[in-house]
Amino acid sequence: MSKDELCLYCCELKHRAGGCSHCGPEALGREVETHPLFLPPGTVLDGRYHVGRVLHSGGSGITYLCLDVRLNMRVAIKEYLPLELAGRGSEGTRVTAHPGGAGQAFRVGVAGFMEEARTLARFEDHPYIVSVKSIFEENGTAYLVMGYLPGTTLDRICTARGRLPEAEALQVVEAMLDGLRDVHEAGLLHRDIKPENVFVTDQEQVKLFGFRAAHDAAGQAEHGLTQVRTPGFAPPEQQTPGETQDVRTDVYAAGATLYTL
Repeated sequence: MSKDELCLYCCELKHRAGGCSHCGPEALGREVETHPLFLPPGTVLDGRYHVGRVLHSGGSGITYLCLDVRLNMRVAIKEYLPLELAGRGSEGTRVTAHPGGAGQAFRVGVAGFMEEARTLARFEDHPYIVSVKSIFEENGTAYLVMGYLPGTTLDRICTARGRLPEAEALQVVEAMLDGLRDVHEAGLLHRDIKPENVFVTDQEQVKLFGFRAAHDAAGQAEHGLTQVRTPGFAPPEQQTPGETQDVRTDVYAAGATLYTL
């Protein structure tokens, strides 16, 4: 497939019968925003994924809409690129740690990012947890391949709409808790529940993600836990080194999320 045949904005073929909601009735394609921090549109990852537009950036990385040319399906790919630790090289693709002491922290972060993928893979096809298809390393960093579902994050919904009606807020949080219950029954803690880590699809499906902080609850005493915390959502035990974290840690954050909504 040539770049001329593919619209990198919607990651579908141009000139499709029926047109495109993004590109108009003729499906002629639409220009994709470029930025020095983003992979150049059209970049091919892992020999099969054609990179299109950015869906989300911030936190630990950048998420792109891509086309898997082997399966002819759209996917979302998250690239690990925490700006406090690393940046993009001048050639436009390679990720490198900042000079100084960032290198070790970046390598640890890559390992944690890959562990997130393995955690999510345990919940394949779960109705309330983002589905992971694959993970790979390239360009000096790691990439997480997820199923693509049109929608947005809960924090963006709140920014656009303000506080939600009570019934709608409860519906979202109850779905989120159904996913969280299965995480806990698998012996895991999420440890970073917040609106930014809750995705709502255009069909109003609720999906949990942001599992980089997840941890085996049974093993926390032996290994210790990093102090992952988001102000306003982290309970006291996440703010004090050495304190025990358990399912109540996630329940507290879920309650704070409901309060925010």
